[in-house]
Amino acid sequence: KIAEFHADALDKIGSFYYSKESFDDFYYGKGSTYPDVNGGVGILFEQASSRGHAQNTQNGLLTFPFAIRNHFTTSLSTLEAAQNLRVELLDYQREFYQQSTQLATKNPVKGYVFGDKYDHARNFHFIELLQKHQIEVYNLNQDLKIDKQDFDKKTSYIVPLNQAQHRLIKGIFEKQTSFRDSIFYDVSSWTLPHAFGLPFAELDSRNVQKRAKEIVKNSFPEGKLHDTATQYAYLFEWNEYYAPRALNKILSAGLRAKVAQSPFTHDGKTFSRGTILIPVTGQKLDRKEIKKLMQELSSQNGLDIYATQEGLTSEGIDLGSPNFSTLKTPKVLLVVGKGVRSYDAGEVWHLLDERFEMSPSMVEAERIEKTDLSNYNVIVMVAGSYSSVNLKAKAKLRAWVRKGNTLV
Repeated sequence: KIAEFHADALDKIGSFYYSKESFDDFYYGKGSTYPDVNGGVGILFEQASSRGHAQNTQNGLLTFPFAIRNHFTTSLSTLEAAQNLRVELLDYQREFYQQSTQLATKNPVKGYVFGDKYDHARNFHFIELLQKHQIEVYNLNQDLKIDKQDFDKKTSYIVPLNQAQHRLIKGIFEKQTSFRDSIFYDVSSWTLPHAFGLPFAELDSRNVQKRAKEIVKNSFPEGKLHDTATQYAYLFEWNEYYAPRALNKILSAGLRAKVAQSPFTHDGKTFSRGTILIPVTGQKLDRKEIKKLMQELSSQNGLDIYATQEGLTSEGIDLGSPNFSTLKTPKVLLVVGKGVRSYDAGEVWHLLDERFEMSPSMVEAERIEKTDLSNYNVIVMVAGSYSSVNLKAKAKLRAWVRKGNTLV
C-alpha cells in the first residue's frame, strides 16, 4: 500500500523504477530492516549514483539534480503515505506488540542467559544496548550450568522472551542455521552475543521463572584499588575490556610495565598469564603519583588493581622472574586506502582511537614504500587485496618485522 504512493509520485515526474527483484529483507543489521522488528515498516530506496555530477547510462544521461529529485519525491510520498494510512499503521503497530505474548507462549524457548565471568565492562555494554531497546534484563539469582557452560550469579543475566520486544530479542539471540532460500543479498543472520564474545544459552520456562531475580540496574563496573600502602608493585589482569586502555595510559605516562608469561599465586589470589606488573621503584613518577594514577585507572576502566609489598609468590613465578617481559608503548600504524576493506579498517580505528585512546597513525597502502617505518613498532593490516603494495614495500615490511616489530 505504501509502495503505491511512491509509484504514483515517480510516475508523475516520469522517473522509471523497479521493485521486488534485487534485495531481500532478512538481515536485521540493515537500516531498512531494523524498523520491521520494532513495530514499524522499513522501506529501502536505492538511487543510481551520478558519480559526482553526471554519467551516461543505458537510460540516458544521469545527473546529480535528477538523483536528488527522486530522493526528495519519495520523501514526500513517504509522508503522504504515513498520513493517509495512519490508522492502519497505528493498528499494525499495536497488533505487532500485542502478539508478543502469544508468540512467547508458543515458543519452546522462554528466554536466554548470558554473561562473561571475567569481563564486567563487556557485560555492561551488552546490557546497555539491550536496555536502550526497552528490553528487560534480570539478574541471575543462583549459579546455573547449561549446555556445558557455567553461569555465575554475580556476572550472569537473564532475558525472558515474554515481553513486548519479543521479536527483537529473538533476532538478537537466536541461532538460525536453516533457511527456505540459500541465496542472500547481505547475510543470513547475526547472533549479537557472538559479536560481543559473550557466553549464552537458551532457557526453558522452569529456568526463566526460577532463576530470574530483580531487573538489572546497569552501571559501569566499579574498579577498585586493593592498596596496602605498597612499596613494591601493582598488578592487574588482562581479562577486562578496558585493560588495554589502562596499560596504554601507564606506558604513555613513562612508567615501566611488564607482562606475565606464566600464572602465579600471590597474597592468596591466582593471577593468570597476561597479568600486568607495574614496579614502584625506579620509575619516573614517585610512589604517591603512581598510587594516584592507579586509583584513577581502576575507576575509569572498571579494573581491580592489586598492590603488593613483596615479590615472593606462594606458587608459580616470582615478580622478579625473567618470565615477566618488559612492554613497549605501542606506536601503531594502520594501513588504509586502495585495496583495504574500509569496514574492517574503520572498526580497528574506532576500537583503538575511541575505546582504547591509542590514536593510531594511518597511511595509504600505496605509500608504505615512502613511509619511515622506524616511527612505529606495530603495523595493523586488516582484510584486503593490498595490490598497491609493491615489491620494494614488501621488502621494507620484511626488514621492519625482522627488527622485532609487530605486524598484525
